[in-house]
Amino acid sequence: QGLLWVREHPRPEKYPGQRLMGVLVAGYVFIVPFEETDEKIILKTIYPNRRATKEYRRSRGKDNDQIPL
Repeated sequence: QGLLWVREHPRPEKYPGQRLMGVLVAGYVFIVPFEETDEKIILKTIYPNRRATKEYRRSRGKDNDQIPL
């Protein structure tokens, strides 16, 4: 559980300055858009993501129906 990755936002023209965090919580990947300044990190929202979860499980060699502990 915890932070998996940090990536650039796929739509920078619509969301300038935002990046995305992938966070593993209870075997499921959540996406957290955020903005970072010199003084703070502003979290915009959090949402579950099936595609990221599927990619994570595939990278770990787990079956898509299997929920990791």
